[in-house]
Amino acid sequence: MQSFMALLRRVRERPTSDGASAPSTSGTSELREKGRGGLHSAAARGDLARLQGIWWRKRFRINSRDANKQTPLHLACANGHADVVRFLAGKKCKLNPRGMYKKTPLMLAVQHQHKDCVTALLEHGADADRKGAGGNTALHMAALMPSKAMVELLLEHNAQIDARNDLGYTPLAVAIIERREEMVEFLLEKGADVNARDIHQR
Repeated sequence: MQSFMALLRRVRERPTSDGASAPSTSGTSELREKGRGGLHSAAARGDLARLQGIWWRKRFRINSRDANKQTPLHLACANGHADVVRFLAGKKCKLNPRGMYKKTPLMLAVQHQHKDCVTALLEHGADADRKGAGGNTALHMAALMPSKAMVELLLEHNAQIDARNDLGYTPLAVAIIERREEMVEFLLEKGADVNARDIHQR
């Protein structure tokens, strides 16, 4: 543990990384729906009544994509409409499609800190370990933000605490690199592996 804390101190003294290996949590343009009506529009606005009203004739488009490669479920998660998420999940929509920037609906819900949406997805069987851009999982994203509440929720639903991205970084490594000191301590308390190595065996 002493050597690990020495590593943490050295990282604090280094310049902030360029973010090449870290999951992106920036931008809200992905929330805007382009060129699609019906289910996408209702899901983006959180209009559950309309969604229920048009469901039968639009049901074959439940997993269709808008101009930003987002499904109705992506839009509902990004905008925090948990009731819509539950409705779509109950209609057997795909729970883990990767949209813009290879983000899943779960990743968008985590990114925008919509805990009810995250809970609804996980309870319906969404894959907490599905990888997006750079091989990052929702837990990598939660550790970077940082959000203890999201990390706790993901771990409660069996997310892999030592999942590795394309560079071999675990959520703990991402938290260290990005100087999220409280998150580092929190992940250690949860049992993160201090000896996990990246692809360069560091």
